[in-house]
Amino acid sequence: MCLLGGGSDTATIKRLSDLSSKYKEVYEAASLVLWVSPWAKAFFQSKGWVCQRDIGQFPNICNLKQQKSTRSGFQDGIKLVTALSFHQYERKGILPLLEALSKLRGSGVELMLDIFGGGPDQCVAIVKQKVGQLGLEDAVQLKGQVSQDALFDAYSAADAFVMPAVNETFGMVYVEAVSCGAPIIYMRETGVDGYDLPGVVLNSQAIASIVEGVEAFCENHQAYKAAVDDYVSQGGLEKFKKKYVCHVYMEAVKHALN
Repeated sequence: MCLLGGGSDTATIKRLSDLSSKYKEVYEAASLVLWVSPWAKAFFQSKGWVCQRDIGQFPNICNLKQQKSTRSGFQDGIKLVTALSFHQYERKGILPLLEALSKLRGSGVELMLDIFGGGPDQCVAIVKQKVGQLGLEDAVQLKGQVSQDALFDAYSAADAFVMPAVNETFGMVYVEAVSCGAPIIYMRETGVDGYDLPGVVLNSQAIASIVEGVEAFCENHQAYKAAVDDYVSQGGLEKFKKKYVCHVYMEAVKHALN
């Protein structure tokens, strides 16, 4: 059995090309392949590697509270939320996100952003400094580290969860946000891309790309909210729960042993 994650395995192959032959050997010798990152499948196929059997999606088990959105209107603008450990602020794309927010507000789009999470003081200071440089003190709030329940409540109170992160193998935070009624704005070919979660997909961490994606959400925010309700009501979150993931794994083990 071979378990593959995009943010880790594809990044390793790209960075350490001498390991490519070993990855190919393991991949093609495996009796079956489980994909933590469905988007990474195209990368492996593009190299001409062939696996014996593709078992499909194998997400991380997520702790889902599943509560409805408490956001009732947009009269005060669009409220975004994000959450991270601040030592990863660069990989998570927080600085270009702030730049994009500044440009959008400058063009008349009313946006607010709550940032949750803790981390090294120097990293928090860098983000705070950027907020000040861009004059976003009234629009961006650093909320610090809070309990899981408080974080879920923040997702429910927001119009969308945004995280332009790169090199994500999975990212439970995206699924948790959707389970609380928030559409997600996230990156292509990283994290949960390929699981068809409702939201807007960004092409890169470039400021222009983030601006374009957030604009697309703002123009159709009600439709994205409705898409989340449909996704949840139709059982879209079941694949991220323990019962389903354990079932997939047990079936995979049975196949490997036969």
